[in-house]
Amino acid sequence: MGVSGGTASGKTTVCRIITEALGVNCVLISMDNFYRGLSPEDHEKAADYNFDHPNALDFDELHHCLSSLLAGQATEIPVYDFSTHARTSERLHLEPADLILFEGIFSLYEERIRDLMSLKIFVQTDDDVRLARRMLRDTRERGRTVVGIITQYMRFVKPAYDGYIQPTMKHADIILPNGAQNKVGIGLIVEYLQNRLPKP
Repeated sequence: MGVSGGTASGKTTVCRIITEALGVNCVLISMDNFYRGLSPEDHEKAADYNFDHPNALDFDELHHCLSSLLAGQATEIPVYDFSTHARTSERLHLEPADLILFEGIFSLYEERIRDLMSLKIFVQTDDDVRLARRMLRDTRERGRTVVGIITQYMRFVKPAYDGYIQPTMKHADIILPNGAQNKVGIGLIVEYLQNRLPKP
């Protein structure tokens, strides 16, 4: 299952609620793990680097990892450190599961990734709400300043959403307004999955 939506739209929270409600063996993969590490030159100009462009992500490695899990094979995914803009030396080992949830702003962007999905969801949340959540998250967890967050949002995040992310909504099987607050919508998704997954 692929879950897309703008930054801080509630994708991860929606996935967590669904997995807890299902009670089956699930694995959750975040597209955040598949950012490319910055080169030394790019690192010096990190404030000018567009992390919200598809080229910032490693779709080849992502496709390989998802394909391995779908084939019933264990895989390892990279670990990305947002405070240093680099991948760490650590790798996360993942075993196959009854349900694979993949979430990220570009999860519905590439056709070959979409073709792996049985269900595609787009989480739609108001722009102002997403910006407020991003400010809280990035100041607390990623060591960013408010001025830096707003500058990045206006320069890169909002244009990327309008140009690359929002258009992928047309590929979604389900559009989920208001994210995790949409209890009815999430309940319907859970019911749909319960009817198609092995019983725990």
